[in-house]
Parts: sequence; structure tokens; C-alpha cells
Amino acid sequence: MDIRLKSNRWFAQEWVGVVILASMYIIAKMPFLTYNGPINPDESQMLTQAITLKHDPVFWRSVDGTTSGPINSYLIWLLDQIGLSFSYVHLHWLSTTLILLGVWITYRTLLLLVNARTALVAIAITYSFFLFSNHKDFNHYNSELASVVLLAVASYILARIRTLAEAPLYLYWTLGAVCFLVPLAKLQGGPVALLYLLYAGVELFSSSLTAARRRLALVVLAGGAVTMLSVLLTFLATHALLHDSYVMYIQTNLVHYNAGNSLYMVMKLVFGSSYDYLLFLLFSGLLWAFFGLSRTTNQYRKLLRSRFWWFLWANLIVSFWVVARTGYVFEHYLFYTITPITLLNGYILQQLFFQRDTYSPFRVSYQTIAVILLIGQLATYWLKLDRQNQHFSPASVPFHERIVTSLINYYAKPTDCLAVWGWNCRYYTTSGLRQATRENHSIRCMKTNSLGALHNLALVDWYRRQYVNDIKRNRPSVFIDEVRANSLFNHPNQVAHETIPALQTFIEANYQLVSYKEGILVYVRNDRFMAKHTHSS
Repeated sequence: MDIRLKSNRWFAQEWVGVVILASMYIIAKMPFLTYNGPINPDESQMLTQAITLKHDPVFWRSVDGTTSGPINSYLIWLLDQIGLSFSYVHLHWLSTTLILLGVWITYRTLLLLVNARTALVAIAITYSFFLFSNHKDFNHYNSELASVVLLAVASYILARIRTLAEAPLYLYWTLGAVCFLVPLAKLQGGPVALLYLLYAGVELFSSSLTAARRRLALVVLAGGAVTMLSVLLTFLATHALLHDSYVMYIQTNLVHYNAGNSLYMVMKLVFGSSYDYLLFLLFSGLLWAFFGLSRTTNQYRKLLRSRFWWFLWANLIVSFWVVARTGYVFEHYLFYTITPITLLNGYILQQLFFQRDTYSPFRVSYQTIAVILLIGQLATYWLKLDRQNQHFSPASVPFHERIVTSLINYYAKPTDCLAVWGWNCRYYTTSGLRQATRENHSIRCMKTNSLGALHNLALVDWYRRQYVNDIKRNRPSVFIDEVRANSLFNHPNQVAHETIPALQTFIEANYQLVSYKEGILVYVRNDRFMAKHTHSS
């Protein structure tokens, strides 16, 4: 009875703490949560995809998520299904919810691996990073978040299996299913999910279970992934999208990268981007160094025999590899490293706090951790004071964009669709119109651009044919070419829509140029142009 009462008291206290910390986080993030505009261009891209899915809910038929999988867009689409509008405010609340959910699941995972005090210290380090970071890439909605939460769930299931002498089969099935869903949120997270499946298999074969039970668990583990694969293939085959989805999501993403030294890129990403992340990594590295210096020879031998120890490091290495592989310096890629670092911190802190034969100069206490972290946060705050890139500053919509939006609203009806050549998905979100082409920016139709073109010209031609076919099929009421006004394109005349003969011919034959200001061309479909001006006259 006393044990049950003590457990209930701990449970109540834990939830009070969770509510307080979540409330503090939400208050700290109010500048982001109340901003009804894009913090990052990716937000407009995914919000547009959700708007389009409302009209045609079949991903890869109406929407190409490019590097993002369908789960991200469907999550935003669900906002509309529960009665919320497609707005940036709701999108920012969604990103905050996913971050808090990921932190919470990681904390629950730590409780399965280390004692409660150590779990609190480890998660406090991660929580303080998120709480004090006002770098936009660690606060906006991005295509990594859903996959990171799924990987956190997979980590929890792995830890749960590890604590049980004979884990129930449904845990293996769920692990297989969740790991398969990871690349459907973001293909980039696939290697990490594969690592989790491999580790689960290794643990199974090394366990004391009977051979029959090990084989059954392995079949069930594979069955979870196969079930999800079957559902996906059935969906794609039903809508005749097997080939298109493969080209758009698998084949293209394997050849879409930025040329350069990946190691240099990730070093630039870590040391030249967010100071908050740099503090998080350096503080964690300090713990790892203390741990390494405090081990005795016998302890090293025991560690080297621990499969879980090797898994934690493999998890960290693979996570950094998926960040570096593409060669892009996008800070939000670093989300993949947060959970691996946190789990490694928890494991190491447990050894530092409770291993009796640790060399005395390297023993640490909770108070020492708190003081060093506080000093680090104060130093980071001071360093960030005059660094503009370390802060979020709400941006106003440029005047020329407002003019274009007013033209769209004048000529288009709410049921129409819109096509934008270039990369400015804010025209879709401000007008509320769905995208006419599956790719709502035209990066993959360009043979050269400053964002890194496809390294396969046959694929570029495929995307161009698809773009033109989508335009002909959906016949947007307004077509916009904005590449000459967009600083993303170093040589806009080389990538303008006129460089594609089939597209230029179709636009010239079916659209009227109604505006050319600030480098932005606005075309209106002939019948809509005539209807508007006939009615006006």
C-alpha cells in the first residue's frame, strides 16, 4: 500500500512538473507562436501542400513533397479536419507541440535506461537548449520534426524491449511499423530507423530466449514494416502512382545534393550557426570527456562488451551522417542529433553519478552540472546579443508581393488553383489557392540554380514534362514567374519559364500578361481575363 501511494505521489508530482515546464516553454515561445507569417520558406511550402490536399487528398497526385514525405503535409491537413484554419499561427503551435512531445518521449525513454534523477538531469540539458534557443530553425515547423518524433517513439520501444526478459510481440510489430513510417515523414531519417531495426535484430539473436521465440519475434518485427509497406503499395497502386512516387521521392532525392565536402559542411553547420546548439553539443562533449577520463581499464573492458554502448554511439554517428550527407547548411537538420545526444548523456551521467570506483578528480554532482550549464547559458546569451542571425525577427510582406497578391485575389476565385514558377509559396498561402502543379516550387525543373540542381538531366526533363502536363490538366487561373525577383536564383534569365519551350508556348497561347513589376510576371488565363474586363466595361 505504501509503495502504491509513493508511486501515485511521484506520478502526480511528475505531471505537475511537466505542466509547469511546458507552460514555461510556451510562454518563452510566444513571439513565434503569435507570428502569423512564415519563419522559414519551408513553412509556406508545406502549408500550401496541406491546402492542396484539402481539394485532392492523394499525395503524389496533387502534391510532391520533394524532400519531405507525406506525413508532414497530412499532419497540417489534419488541422483543417479538426476545424482549425490553415494559418502560420496554427502551424507554429503544431511545431511547438511536436518539439515538446519529442522531449517528453525522450524523457520517458531515459526513465527506462537510468534512474529518475539522472533522467531529469539529462532531459534538463536538452530542455534548456530548446527553451533558450530563439534561432528560427529550432522553432519553425520543418519537415524533420515528425520523423524525429517517430524516432523518439522507436527509441522508447527499443528501451522498453531492453528492460523486459521477454517482451510482448506487439512491441516488435509496433517497432517495425514505426521505423517504416520514419522515411514517410522524411526520407533523410531512414538510415537511423534502419539502425534501430538492425539493433533490435542483434539483441534478439543475442538474447536468452528460445530459438523459436527469437524467430517469431523477428518475423513479427519484419511484419510491422511489411504491413505498412503493403498499405502504402496498395494506396499507390490504387491511384496509379507507383512509378511517379518512386521517381519523385526515392530516385530524385538520391541524386539531389549540394556538391562539396560533407565534413566541412557539418562543421560549418555546428560551429557557424546556432550558438545554443553549439553550447548543447560542447556541454555534452564535456560530459563525454569527463566520462572517458574517469574510466578504469576494467570499466573500459566492460563497456566494449556492451552492445547498448556501441548502439548509442552508432546512433549518434548515423544521425550526424544523415545531417551531413546532403551537403546543405540547414540548421533544422540538426534535430536528428538531439535524441541521440540526450540518450548518450543520460547513460554517461548515470555512470558518473553512481559508479563508486570513478577516479575522484572526475566525479561530478548535480550541483556541478547545474552551475556549469548556467554559466554556459549566460555566456551564450551574451554572445547572442549583437548577432542578428541568432534571433528571430518578424518580417513584413514586401510591397511588390502585396501588389501581386491583390492581382491574384482580383482575378482568381476561391475554387481556382495557382501556379508559381520559382520559389515563393507565400502567394499560395496569402491567397488560399491550391497549387496547380505537384511541385509548388520549380527547383527540380531547373538545370542550374543556387540551391543545388538535380545531378541527372534526364530527371530534370521528366520534371519539366510533369510540370507542363500539370499546368495543362489543372489550368490555373493565374501563372506567376518570380525568379527575377528572387535572390535565391543567381542567374534568373537561365531558369525563367521561357527557357522551357513547351511551357512558354502554352502560357503565350492561353494567358495574358497583366503585370511586370519588380521582376515578377503575372499572367491571367484568357477566359478569366476576358470575363473580368468584359464585366468591368
